[in-house]
Amino acid sequence: MNCKLFLILNLLFFFVACKNDNDQKTISTFPAEYVLQPKFVELEEVYVGASVLTFDTLYFLTNTPDNQHQIHMYTHNFDYLGSGGQVGKGPGEIINPFMPRVDQQAGVLWFADMGRQELLKFPIDTLIKNPQFLPREAIPIPDDLWFITLYDPLPDNIFRFADFQSPGNLLSFFNKEGERIDSLSIMRNPNLLNLKSKYEQDVVPSFSYEFHPEKDIFALAYVYSDILTILDSKGEIITQVQGPDEINQVPDVRDQNRIKCYAHMQVDDRFIYLLYNGNPTFDAQQNLNIPNRVFVFDWDGQPVASLILEHPIPQFTLDKVNSRFVAMSMTTGDVVIYDIPEEILENK
Repeated sequence: MNCKLFLILNLLFFFVACKNDNDQKTISTFPAEYVLQPKFVELEEVYVGASVLTFDTLYFLTNTPDNQHQIHMYTHNFDYLGSGGQVGKGPGEIINPFMPRVDQQAGVLWFADMGRQELLKFPIDTLIKNPQFLPREAIPIPDDLWFITLYDPLPDNIFRFADFQSPGNLLSFFNKEGERIDSLSIMRNPNLLNLKSKYEQDVVPSFSYEFHPEKDIFALAYVYSDILTILDSKGEIITQVQGPDEINQVPDVRDQNRIKCYAHMQVDDRFIYLLYNGNPTFDAQQNLNIPNRVFVFDWDGQPVASLILEHPIPQFTLDKVNSRFVAMSMTTGDVVIYDIPEEILENK
């Protein structure tokens, strides 16, 4: 081999190695760690197990077990505004409440009714004026889906969702008639590992995702491995980071000892906030292990901070107006608020 060819091959190897190093990172620690103290807001009603959504300065408490209404509205000070989303089998009522999402641009709360296999449309302005409003508009869920776990509304009544049931698609789309739009599908990248469990169940999420508010990229976080991946809109991997525990699982979802990693994700234009567990679903006494850490990354996949939560939470919403996390306590039913440290918000 002549010297010139040898030099070219070595340069090529160097560039490929650098590219792989840039694409895949492993972390063991975070640059900063903060212990956050909770603020509790006691409500007149007890909503153990509820989830929280935000719209502007409003809060919506949803998925409230054993309650005849599934949408409870509060101001930013948690003054009660009313309850809607009637449970029942009548027109516009919710038979089997499941996943709600807020369309921030259109001002609409969509509520997945898995009893009707529909997404019910609640215009927020109308709901505020008349909490007993019953939606007249609904979007059918595609016939081949018997469950939809993660989805988000897009303009023109198009919906994107995590396609756990498809062997080839990562994210799929459907229109207002409930018809799949295959031309928009984001294919599964073969380098995305551990997205399927050994015993497949369509209702068990293996990842969560959120799109950047402005850029054409999205973040994907694994439920059973501590891996965060940044992808472009075609599903091509931009960067991938694993850690701090280097957990890699393709578990049997019936195994109660399987370790749950990223339990929930929220994003803004600067950061990705990941609620992290790192424990089996249940402890030795069969108590549910509730996450008590939030890992913060920037959109380049660089670790920013680890936040230790003094009171564990099952999920949270990011209140961008007030720079805080808002959640519901699994044990007391109170609202739990954590202020995001100013040092993170000032991070350039």
